[in-house]
Amino acid sequence: MVDVVISYGREQEPMAANVARALEADGYSVWWDHDIPAHKAYATLIEEKFQAAKAVIVIWSPAAVKSEWVRAEADLARSQQKLIQVAVEGTIPPLPFSQIQFAPLQAWDGTPDHPEWRRVRASLKTLCGEGAEPRPQPMPPPAPPRPNPPTTQRRSTVLAAVIGGLVAAAVALMVARQQPQAPAPQPVPINPAPTPQPTPAPRPPPPAAEARLGDFLLPQSSAQPLSPDAIAGLDKAQLRIARNEIYARHGRIFKSPDLAAHFAKFAWYRPVADEVTLSPVEQANVSLLQEAEASR
Repeated sequence: MVDVVISYGREQEPMAANVARALEADGYSVWWDHDIPAHKAYATLIEEKFQAAKAVIVIWSPAAVKSEWVRAEADLARSQQKLIQVAVEGTIPPLPFSQIQFAPLQAWDGTPDHPEWRRVRASLKTLCGEGAEPRPQPMPPPAPPRPNPPTTQRRSTVLAAVIGGLVAAAVALMVARQQPQAPAPQPVPINPAPTPQPTPAPRPPPPAAEARLGDFLLPQSSAQPLSPDAIAGLDKAQLRIARNEIYARHGRIFKSPDLAAHFAKFAWYRPVADEVTLSPVEQANVSLLQEAEASR
């Protein structure tokens, strides 16, 4: 019985391997197309595994977004209510999957306690119950019983041990009487350890509210939902800037030179992380702007 199936674009095979190892460490049985035997038809085997699995993890990447296979597998998992989405390389799942929550794993270091990976583990617990327990290691066979020595030999051994102990005690007592008594050690005063001073928390980047409203194309895009009418007058380039304004407010580091140069002009922008977490309102606004940008 398969617990989890992994779907991904071919260039993300190393990431899929990392995900599979993390899941197996938690005790789940995992299947991905790395395990396809040579004599099996791909489409038939995929359908069998998807039907049997309790959860399907889709790794969205630029190549996965363009893959008809990954989209079809994601749609099948969604229809069976067993879809869990993760993303790499700053990828946003395509419609209609962008309307479902996903976990960005760009900064995941493979550890089980990473915040975004904890979200994945929570979803797996919901879909798969408590999860499979790690397989128990086989118990080693019991050692054969040692033969008992003859009764006479046991008695001789015990008697010799008792005599040896008495002799050793007598010798130790004689030596102790001949040595002068050392003065009792005086207690050494212990100074209390200084109370550690708390380390000041790092100062967060200034909120976007400190910026001037004129710095933004859509000043309220992080606070309230946008409507199609509100963005109807923006062209394709402006929609791109407006979409990335939402990420810039959280200090995202832009890899695109023109976006980095644009936001560097504003004093409120402080790049601090490759990936940032958006609120549900911001995620919905990003999807709306991205859809409008694609239609221009």
